[in-house]
Amino acid sequence: MNQIIELFDRLSLRQKISLALTILAVGGGIYWIVQSQKEKDFKLLFTQMAPEDAGHLTTRLREKNVEYKIGDDGSSIYVRSAKLAELRLDLAAQGLPRTGRIGFEIFDKTNFALTEFAEQVNYQRALEGELERTVSSLREVESARVHLTFAKQSIFQDNRQPAKASVVLKLKSAARLAPSSIQSVIFLLSSAVEGLSPDHVSLIDQNGNLLSRPRKFSSAEEEYPEILLEYRQKVEKDMLAKINATLTPLLGEEKYRAGVTVDCDMTSGEASEEIYDPEKAVVTSEQKTEDSSGIPLASGVPGTASNLPRPTSRPASSHTGTQRKTESTNYQASRSIRRTKTPQGAIKRVSLSVLLDQGLRWEGIGPKAKRVFEVPTPEKIKAIKDVVSAAIGLVPDRGDLVIVESLPFDATLQLTAPGPPLPPAPPKPLFDIPAYLLNILPAPLKDPLVLLAVIIAAGVLLLGLALGAFLFLRKGKKAKRIAQSVPGGHGTIKSDNPNAALIASLGPDDGRSFEDRLAEQQNLQRRLADNELARLKMPEVTTQKGKILQQHISDEAKKDPIMIAQILRSWLHADKEK
Repeated sequence: MNQIIELFDRLSLRQKISLALTILAVGGGIYWIVQSQKEKDFKLLFTQMAPEDAGHLTTRLREKNVEYKIGDDGSSIYVRSAKLAELRLDLAAQGLPRTGRIGFEIFDKTNFALTEFAEQVNYQRALEGELERTVSSLREVESARVHLTFAKQSIFQDNRQPAKASVVLKLKSAARLAPSSIQSVIFLLSSAVEGLSPDHVSLIDQNGNLLSRPRKFSSAEEEYPEILLEYRQKVEKDMLAKINATLTPLLGEEKYRAGVTVDCDMTSGEASEEIYDPEKAVVTSEQKTEDSSGIPLASGVPGTASNLPRPTSRPASSHTGTQRKTESTNYQASRSIRRTKTPQGAIKRVSLSVLLDQGLRWEGIGPKAKRVFEVPTPEKIKAIKDVVSAAIGLVPDRGDLVIVESLPFDATLQLTAPGPPLPPAPPKPLFDIPAYLLNILPAPLKDPLVLLAVIIAAGVLLLGLALGAFLFLRKGKKAKRIAQSVPGGHGTIKSDNPNAALIASLGPDDGRSFEDRLAEQQNLQRRLADNELARLKMPEVTTQKGKILQQHISDEAKKDPIMIAQILRSWLHADKEK
């Protein structure tokens, strides 16, 4: 620590300030990295929740001591990624989130103190909440709000009221609900609520646009004028699409204009007709009846004798009666019954108009040029009229009308006379030169081909210079290594060429003859050979015993140099005698 303090005291004021700023920057960077890692660890739990759902959810998270973070929009909640799956399962088991409205879970808790009216209100709330959840599950719908009015029953027919429903849809950004989806939502609600007819469901979006238009029936079963107008426009749009699909390939998209008017009969009725044919009578039934009746009359002698049980003579009797015969035949004339129902929207009359553009050609060039309009021929106009009539199914007996005329369009009238013929377009360059380079480059280099040639030449030149510099540096290093290998130099020969030293030893031509330079070169070569042989000689080998003896003699010479000198003299005399 003392060393650190001494080192810090030796620093100047600027160095101390720089060190402090560096420490603060490093600490701030470490803190930012740690906080960013903590922020990255938060994952989205739920989003686009209603405020009441977000409140219930945060209360539940606080009870469980879970660290959470609320998004900037106020409808999103983030939690640690380690607890994301566990929390989703736990909250789903508790029915959270509830999309802002309670459903049939309101009946999970039994309350015997509720009145019948309160139970009816709870049932209505639960049904509205369940329908909101179902409608919100559509792909285009972000949220929904449903209001129901149950049917009112009464013993009096006039006091009865049907069930009704109102739905407000909040669509997602840039989403649009298709007509088929609108009808699906309407029939879904009518099927879920008892006594609810699709005609009593009102559907609007968040902008207040009416999406569903229920039919309103009167005594004549007439619809809203808006619906009738939409039907008429749809028929006209379909006919105009057929005309455009027929004429565009023939004339071109900007060479004609077409318009259609359809007169529709919006009344409906039903007719019944019976026709009898008296000439075609047939026997439907035939009946014959024959009746006869008779009463016996008394005869003989009147008196007592005739009336006794055993008369002597029985009086004669005579019979008198009536007969009737009846014959009946029924004939039925031929009869046919026809019932006709006229639907709404029957086409009464179609009016079609087609306007053709005229062609334009110029006679001459320049201000004196004269324009000549080319009118379509009568055969062409008749062919277009027949084709269009067949495409939309016109019926002349019904009073349908088709008009085809030709007039020059305003775009054709605005055309000016052509000038002199333009020169041929220049070939497309190989590449485009940036604008800032065009302002800097001289005029000859503004041509892409010239600029490309200059760039290639400059590249070749730079490549040649780089190669020459590389070879020159390489040759210089090689000559330096050769010079260092000469005796009196500072190194040994590094080159693989055996004549490199000889060539370098010649030196510059200072007026000497070639023979003198060659003799000097031969002497240098011999010296080099002697040097190499001297390097190849083996060094002298000294044993350990000799080293020890030499060390012992040195030590003794230091102690008694006179005695060592006498010994050396005796050795020298002994050598001379030998």
